[in-house]
This record gives sequence, structure tokens and C-alpha cells, in this order.
Amino acid sequence: MAKTSTQTYSKRKPPAEPAPYGGCPACRQLAGDAADYFRHAFDPRESSDLAAEALAEAFGYCSRHGALLLAHPEFADAVARIFPLAAQRALPWLDATHLHDEAVQRVFFPAADACPACRFDDLRFARQSGHAAREVVATQPEALCLDHFHAAAARLHPEQRLPVLARYLGGLEHAAGHLARGRADADTLLELVAGRQPFASFLITPEHEFDLASGPAAMYACPVCIDEALAHRRWIDNVRSAAAFGLEGWLFFPTCPAHVREVAALGNAETTRAVVGHALDHAGWRLRKEIEVLTRLLAREDVALRDWNPRRRRKSGEPKPPKPTRRAMACPGCERRRIARDQSVARLLERVEDGRRRYAVDEADGLCMKHFAAVCLLAPRGEVRTRLMARQRDRLLRLATDAQGDWQGAVHLFAGFSGPFHVGAASALS
Repeated sequence: MAKTSTQTYSKRKPPAEPAPYGGCPACRQLAGDAADYFRHAFDPRESSDLAAEALAEAFGYCSRHGALLLAHPEFADAVARIFPLAAQRALPWLDATHLHDEAVQRVFFPAADACPACRFDDLRFARQSGHAAREVVATQPEALCLDHFHAAAARLHPEQRLPVLARYLGGLEHAAGHLARGRADADTLLELVAGRQPFASFLITPEHEFDLASGPAAMYACPVCIDEALAHRRWIDNVRSAAAFGLEGWLFFPTCPAHVREVAALGNAETTRAVVGHALDHAGWRLRKEIEVLTRLLAREDVALRDWNPRRRRKSGEPKPPKPTRRAMACPGCERRRIARDQSVARLLERVEDGRRRYAVDEADGLCMKHFAAVCLLAPRGEVRTRLMARQRDRLLRLATDAQGDWQGAVHLFAGFSGPFHVGAASALS
């Protein structure tokens, strides 16, 4: 097969005046809202054991779903019923002598990214909109948002995928050009780069300052959670400043849909315009890289892709099919939070290991379950790790034996603290 130039695809001109972006047809299939998982999992007609087991095996919810749960006090009774059961299930894993058991490590290592509520949302995303995306991708790919396009295009045969990628790239470049010339509205293109997921519209924003000496931060002060929240707030400030002064966006502007939506929800038109423009440029860069890889692969005469199937198991020695270059560059918003977490964990361990600074042991007593897992995996074997585990066991025991205790404290133990949040204007895509 003759090699096809990627420049031919990227320079192909779409119609001079296409219709404005009308929204992703697959996103329109989505129904529900952000709290649907809790209505499903906490339904009194359902078994509490299933929800408790999912919560325990993930060591809690992500910070976004934890904040969402705190914003719905109608779930307080369900939390008082289910979270003590989760604490009882998690207790056997908090034994220093069993930390290296395979079953225990399967809980500790993925804890940072595990969240049963996110998994519920992802499955619903695929179930509700997957068929619509697969129907549209071959005939009108430019109508799909980025997430739905990549999910549907990945299922195409490589020879079919190449022209589809090229057509979508042309649409992205055209949209970026119209946005740069002021002929397109950033809010209209927001759905193109970030999707429209009603159940993911709850956003944690740093719009209001919070006092670390009072309120929830003082009552449930996981030090790592607070460091993450502060780093996230500084990152938002950086994004605003970069947009206001026209700085290079790649250092600060988000590329993942969740953080693009979050910045847009702040309501600043100039910032939204800059972030959406950067997201379009980044998406175009990813597609060009994927087209280059796919073109080279299809040009190799020794590669047989006639029987390619995304679900077929690859035979020994058979070349791997190309993979979409999703998340080719890390989102700065995600990276800032990850770096803040790693630095906070390292500082905490340093203080805990220093016997002269005994207050650090009390500070570690506030760790949420997810950050406890991160600290415990890095803690040196011996007295430090044993002491950390013993203190966390005491917290779980108190929760397991006090079903009518403070429901907010239970949520913070299993989901951390993410600073202030508001629901009202959070969804810019509704």
C-alpha cells in the first residue's frame, strides 16, 4: 500500500461556511445527574452489603464524589448505615504483617484512582451513548465530541479509521480557526472539547476562600487533601493569569474534559475562550500524531491488517494494532494535583519518621483512607508503618461501632476533603 501523506489530510479544506456546531448527538443520549450513583447504591431496597463492599475495596470515593455526597444531606442516614459496614470490611487489610499479601496490595495500590461512583458513571456513559457514537462516526464524525469520537474511532478497522481521523482533524482545525478569528463562540465549542455529561457536571471550584483553622478543614484535616486543594486553587489562579496576560497555554491550560469544564464553569469569557482554543489545538496535535503512526503502519507491506478486530486476541508474533494517542500529554490540572499529593506524602513521612517532631503523628491521624494508602505504601517497615496502621485502625473501629455518629466525618474519612464547592453555577453545559 502506498504511503499517504498526512499533510494531504491536514490541509484538506472543509466547506467555507459550515453550519455551527450543533452539539454531540451521542452526548444527547445521556440522561441522569451527578447524584444518580448514590440514589442507586444507597437505595434502601438494595443490599447495603454491596455498596459497603464497593466502598471498602476502593478505599472510598474520589474527592469530587465525596464533595457531591456532602452536598446532599438527604443521604446522611444511608451514610450512617453503609459506611460502618465498609469500615468493618476494610479493617482486616490494616494489618502491617499482611501488607505484602497479594489480596491486600490489590486494594492499596489502585486506591488513589479507584471510585465506584466514577465507574458507575463511566459504564453509563458507554451504555447510553456508545451505540449512537458508533453510528455517527463513519458518516459525520465531526459532530461528535472528542471523547465520543475517540471511543468510537478506536473500534474502526485501521484502513477505515485513517480517513475518519483526517475528516475530524479538518473539523477541529476549522473550529480553531473560527474561534481565533472571533467567528465562533467558545461556549458553543465547549461541548466539542469537553462533552456534555449531565452526571459529571458537579464541579469543585476554588471560588471562595476557606479557613484552614475552622469549619470542616479543622474538623477533618487530612493534610494531604488540604495540600491538594491549595495546589488546585493556585493552578486555577495560574490559568486565569495566563489567559489575562496572553501567556503560553501549554504550561497551565487544561486538556482533560473535566478540568476544561471546571475552568469554563468559573464564568470568565476570556479564560474560557483561551482554554477552549488550547484544547482544540491540543486535540489537533494528538490526531496528527495518530495519523502519522497509522499511515506508517498501513504503508508496511509485511503487516496484514485485513482481519483486524479490536476484540480479537493477538497471536504470538503478530504486530500490535495502533492505539489512539489519547492523553498524549498530561493535563496540567491533573499533574499539579498529583505532584502536590506526592510532595505532601513525602513531607508527612519525613515528619513522622522524625521522632523529635511528635506532633506529626497527630497530623497523620487525620489522613483519609486514600491518602493513608499512599502514605502506608511508602512508609518504612517497622515502627513507623505499624504506628500509622494502628491509628487508622482506631479510626475505622470508631466508625464501625458508631453507626449513628457524624455522617460528615465518615464521608471525609472515605473521600477526603477538597475545600469549598458549590453546585449552583457549576454546570456550564446544562
